[in-house]
Parts: sequence; structure tokens; C-alpha cells
Amino acid sequence: MLKHSNFSRIIIGDEVKSIEEDTFNNFADLEYLHIGKGIESLENQSFSGCSNIACVDISDLSKWFEMDHYYGLNYRINRNEVNFTINDTPILLEGDIILPDGISKIGNQAFYGNSRITNVHIPNSAKSIGEYAFYDCNELTNANIPDSVTSIGKCAFSSNSLENATIGTGCIYIDYGAFENCSNLKSIYCKPTIPPAVYYDYYKASYNVTVRAFPPSAKIYVPRHSLSYYMQYSSSIYGEAAQTNWSKYVSQIEPYDFE
Repeated sequence: MLKHSNFSRIIIGDEVKSIEEDTFNNFADLEYLHIGKGIESLENQSFSGCSNIACVDISDLSKWFEMDHYYGLNYRINRNEVNFTINDTPILLEGDIILPDGISKIGNQAFYGNSRITNVHIPNSAKSIGEYAFYDCNELTNANIPDSVTSIGKCAFSSNSLENATIGTGCIYIDYGAFENCSNLKSIYCKPTIPPAVYYDYYKASYNVTVRAFPPSAKIYVPRHSLSYYMQYSSSIYGEAAQTNWSKYVSQIEPYDFE
């Protein structure tokens, strides 16, 4: 960790690949940060406690969203005010978020706790959505997951205000709690012809609860010609820890004619 914390501007050059744990911890005067295109990882709490930061300028936003953030800038530092700028054009972490083409992964906790996001456009280049990626984004009302995404991580969309969700044709695995605690979620449009592996039961002994992939309030619309598969599917794709359990959701499944 650096000894002096009274910097208002910090520029991290393109040659820097990693920022170590606690490096900029409690830099209370920091207002502007530039991150070069060479950054590949951020260690835990590398920028924790920087409560006055107002602008983060990131050279390669595509790479940024593929990191597993955990204590990343976009939700751990003044989460309601931080913005990204690319070529002097701000992308605020609020309202309608358009992710850049080319990203292959939305990293773990990438948008964790961003309370002002209302919609996120995920590009067709994305292959996976990480754990807790959109957890507690309590103004997020819609999730449109493109056909390119093959896996949805643990609690990826949990605990927000989703009303509708669409799962693209390429999805093969949905981890436990992916859409749990979304009390407003009424419709899930699940487009894969072959039912994805769904982790249904995860018993949290410390809380005496069972975590489900989908809330019981949601109707799950599946391709009409695949209805029987969704009703009966029980084979294991990812091993014992992630067996398909569509039969547990039989009362929520409805046939649908996708275009």
C-alpha cells in the first residue's frame, strides 16, 4: 500500500498489468483515475475506501468487464456516482447500460450493487455471465440474455427488480440462485431447445433455506416442441453438483411459440 494518500488524480500506465491488494486503500482525496489498457487483474480492496472518486477513465472497457472484480471500482467505490469515460464520452453506471462488442465474459460481481442500473444490453459476443454479476441491482427490470451465452453463474441476477427475463438458445447451464429473490419476476422466456442443466437445490444450513434457480412466482415459457423434455429432463451434464431439475419446476412451465 502506498504511504501517501493525498493524490486527487492517479494515472496508471498501459504497462501495468495488476494492482495489488490495498495499493490505493483509503485514498480519500482521489477524484480522478485513469486505468491503462494493460490491466488484467485487480486484487481485493485495491481501491477500497476511495469515497470521493468521481470519474474512472478506462482505456479498454472490453477487458474490464471480463475481470472478476470483487472489489472493482464500478460498485465498491462510491457506487452511485462512478462513471467510465471512453474518448471523453461518459458511460454512467446508471440507467441504460450498453456493453461494448467483443467481450466474452461478464465477470463475477461486475455490476454488484449498482442501484441505478435499469437495463443492460449484453452483446452477442458474450459467452458467460459470472457469479453475482448483477446481484442487488435493485432497479434492473429486464434481462435479455443473448443466444451466445452458454452459462449463467450463481446468483447472477438475484435480488433485483426484474419483471421479465429472456434466456437465449445457447444456454446449457444455469447455476443455483440465478434468478432467486426477484419477487417482481413474472415471466422467464427460456429459448433453448434442449433444457439447460439447472442447479435447483442448494441447502444453506446456516440460514435453513433452499436456494432455487427461479422464483416460484415466475412463469417459465419454453419452446412448445420441447415441452416434454422440460417436463421430464433429469440427466446430468455437469456432474452431481449441478444436475438438471426441470421436473421441480413443472407447475411453472408453459409452452410458447418463439419466432
